[in-house]
Amino acid sequence: MKKKKHRQFSIFRILMPIFGSLLALIGVVLIIFILKLINFFIGSIVLEGIINLIWNNMLLLLFISLITTYANYFSKFNLTLGVIAPLLSTVAGIMIIYFIVQIMDLVNKFLNLEAIAMISSFVNDYFTVIFIGLLVVSYIGYLIEIGKKAR
Repeated sequence: MKKKKHRQFSIFRILMPIFGSLLALIGVVLIIFILKLINFFIGSIVLEGIINLIWNNMLLLLFISLITTYANYFSKFNLTLGVIAPLLSTVAGIMIIYFIVQIMDLVNKFLNLEAIAMISSFVNDYFTVIFIGLLVVSYIGYLIEIGKKAR
């Protein structure tokens, strides 16, 4: 008979994503500094837009990093903490979609393409529906995984 492996809750494992995300944040700040230095010499409005986009979304990127890491961590606890993993994954997915829409808006600022404007507008108009759809898909995937492990 196969013995089931149980994961234990650990404060160390809870705190590590925070440290990892803060290190990544420091890396992003360094990249922004380097890009600003480069832009000082070349004076590109496109590069300035990219720098501003990243700078204005630093907290969003930090939260995406934290939430995806915690969703992954909690998913290892099948029926206990694992229940909130799909919700966290959905929240992270919505944040990623929001960031992608901002990237699309920046690209559209320079290219002025109707298709990009339509996609961006559609996503903004149906954000709640997209959230609910992602949440349903996440929990269906969670239930399938639980069903596989129960066999």
